[in-house]
Amino acid sequence: MEDILGCSYAIILLTQYEFEGPFCQPPELLPNRYRDQQAPPAWLSSGSAFNYFQSNIRSKDTPESNFVYRKFGTLPEHSLAFNLAISCQPRAFDPNAGISPTEDDNGEYQSIYSFYEDSEGESKCEIQQWHSAHHANHLGGSMAPVQFIPDDISPYYIEFEEYFGGYNFGAGNAWLDFKNMKFDFSC
Repeated sequence: MEDILGCSYAIILLTQYEFEGPFCQPPELLPNRYRDQQAPPAWLSSGSAFNYFQSNIRSKDTPESNFVYRKFGTLPEHSLAFNLAISCQPRAFDPNAGISPTEDDNGEYQSIYSFYEDSEGESKCEIQQWHSAHHANHLGGSMAPVQFIPDDISPYYIEFEEYFGGYNFGAGNAWLDFKNMKFDFSC
């Protein structure tokens, strides 16, 4: 797969047995004269979560004031095997469960935003109350994009933020559509 910037992504679909299985080391790379001129990325020895945390820490930070610490809820270990369990629970009161997200006002998909004019005629925008308890990383349902809802996305997608794996979306979020095997992000 390729994103809008031309960067390549690969998805490895796992069975439940593989997903719940033991961790393994990244495979040994075959010699490549171009790649071998570059130092290996730090995460290959320290682990992706630890490397992500280290790259986002400032000298004035305490662990509790650091964005990544607050999202992880812990200090990542210096280990390739460090991980945080992914859990899944139904989103309460999501009127868009099972519906493809769209910017079109087709009456079926409901925007998470409410637009109205106040008593002084000023345009206002608020997040719908039913969306306030929804988490940013989720499977399907109501989408909360930074810029726009991508075209032709199915109801079978995951929306995730940068801290869900240490990706760089320019302070944005991303979507992976499992049905159409499409990937997109905005920042």
